[in-house]
Amino acid sequence: MSRGSQSGPVRGSGPDGRIEIDDIRSKLAELAGGVDDATAAARPYLTYLAVGGVVALVALSFLVGRRFGRTTATWVEIKRV
Repeated sequence: MSRGSQSGPVRGSGPDGRIEIDDIRSKLAELAGGVDDATAAARPYLTYLAVGGVVALVALSFLVGRRFGRTTATWVEIKRV
């Protein structure tokens, strides 16, 4: 089972079909372009998710702190004589 879309031996642009550094750089740039497109498409959803997570964390912290404060608070009653 072969990887990639080419069938047969890989040939570069160098002498005798050798793969040169420019071949590798161009292939990496091609792959990075696809990743950049996918990242740009997913960025708004990740931003919404992060903001929602922060809001939920703050709300949960507030509620837990409020409950903890109610159970441990000491009330002192002062009566006038």
